[in-house]
Amino acid sequence: MTAEEIEMVVAAVLKKMEVVTEPHPDAPLPAQEAYSIKTCAHVSGLSSDHIRRAIIGGTLKASDVGTKDHPLYRVHRDNLRAWLSEREAGPKPPPRKSGPTISRHHRPKRASKMSV
Repeated sequence: MTAEEIEMVVAAVLKKMEVVTEPHPDAPLPAQEAYSIKTCAHVSGLSSDHIRRAIIGGTLKASDVGTKDHPLYRVHRDNLRAWLSEREAGPKPPPRKSGPTISRHHRPKRASKMSV
């Protein structure tokens, strides 16, 4: 088989499976107020891991409706739209940590009791 024939077969299989190969920029959002990570991933065309990292990193606002041991995130429709519009300009640098950070391994030495 030639490369063109293989591509045609793969395209036909993907069409039968109804797999989205590229994200659609105008994909309509379902008529819900809050979406799961899986729904956000489907709408944005990104992976669910990417969405989860954005939530945990604080760049995508979400609510945790699960338990402490099993978080269950829900993203509000307006927060998802705002996050997607921010991403159109390209990736942003990570947020800077506020204030100086001192490692717990490199603490200043204490004054000895013997020095008087």
